Amino acid sequence: MRVAVLGAGIAGLTVAHALKREAARGGLPLDLEVFESGPRAGGRIRTTEADGFRVEWAADAFQTGPGPARSLVEELGLAGERVEGSAHAVRRYVFSRGRLHRFPSGAVSLLRFAAISPRGRVRLLAEPLLAGRVSREESVHQFAARHLGEEAARVMLGAFVRGVYAGDSRKLSVDAAFPRMREMEKKHRSLAAAMTKERRGGRAAPELWSLARGMGSLTDRLAQSLGGAMRLRMPALRLSRVPEYAAATPFTVRFASGEARSFDAVVVATPATDATALLRDLDLEAANAVRDIPHAGVAVVALAIRDEAFRSKPDGYGFLVAPGEDLPALGALFESNLFPGRAPKGFTLARVFLGGVDRPELITQPDAKLIGLACEALDRAVGLKGGPERTWVMRQEGAIPQYTLGHRERVASVMKRLGAFPGLYVAGNAYRGVSVGSIVEDADRVAGWLLHAAR
Repeated sequence: MRVAVLGAGIAGLTVAHALKREAARGGLPLDLEVFESGPRAGGRIRTTEADGFRVEWAADAFQTGPGPARSLVEELGLAGERVEGSAHAVRRYVFSRGRLHRFPSGAVSLLRFAAISPRGRVRLLAEPLLAGRVSREESVHQFAARHLGEEAARVMLGAFVRGVYAGDSRKLSVDAAFPRMREMEKKHRSLAAAMTKERRGGRAAPELWSLARGMGSLTDRLAQSLGGAMRLRMPALRLSRVPEYAAATPFTVRFASGEARSFDAVVVATPATDATALLRDLDLEAANAVRDIPHAGVAVVALAIRDEAFRSKPDGYGFLVAPGEDLPALGALFESNLFPGRAPKGFTLARVFLGGVDRPELITQPDAKLIGLACEALDRAVGLKGGPERTWVMRQEGAIPQYTLGHRERVASVMKRLGAFPGLYVAGNAYRGVSVGSIVEDADRVAGWLLHAAR
């Protein structure tokens, strides 16, 4: 069976790896090729190393328990490089009411959580008494407001959505963006009760972990494992299907070089904008449904700052910025607090995130402007006495899909329409999860669908 995977970002690479693994286990013949338009595999995931600093361009870690992500790392021979997040990772902050507040870890710390008013804290504590179940689709804010109250929903969940999606909690669907929260409600009614029962039942909480040489080592190893199946600098321009009676391999991919190749199955693992163009000739409705998934862009500014340049050296994971605050950032991560080897001794490596749906214009600003805004955000949040020694600016245009209301129906529509073309699948963060862990899990799912249909 000839299979093409279009796109060699994390989605395409993990789908290809899963296809090779499962075909070998099942004794299925597989002729696999992975096509990437750019000069390197890995997509947005990339790690830069310079003078002792290890800078991530996109995702810096997994937040998963045992499962597909850990299995993948083991299969690739990277288990020895897995590093756990430090104890600092439990200390997380939100910028609200003009300053940082540590997220509460229990009822006692919640009583002192000054990011929301005393009345808002009382309403939050009353969640087990006031919680209820709703079957209709809701925005993240609507769901959180029912459980936690309006103020906590705006500050806490609003900041969380900005950190994960660079988005707006009033527009994202809780059912699509955070299905786990809906599952907790269905099973336990109260989110607080759900968390308590899960802890007592021994359910393992997701853990923060990464790789010693950064996330780029994962995509590098995936590309290496594919060997001669990788085809770089081969952008796919058109995907068409020949009637089954006319050809043994029904799909034809035409590339920018003018070359055309035929395949039994195709996985479109490109960014959604490219997937829209590739699907258009096959099914306009499916292409339009993919096109209608909005995306947010972010600018990532990494700053290498001497410890003595802070008024008080920052601790913890980092901070998120609540909606409505005038701080010019979505949040910041203190990378050198989380994993070893991220910065030389005496330095803090921080990554500040700018843009998102609230400030889309920032991604087009000059580097100097973005560095200035990042320093302003850190100065107001933690205090700076001096500037950075080194800086890196990474722009990620259209990087994060927005799972807005109706997202699940849009994806279901795409899947139904593509069902008319046996052997055609889509993969990537636009559909069934934006985190690296979710993409790895989805790759196993897509590979299973394809090989099951081929049997």
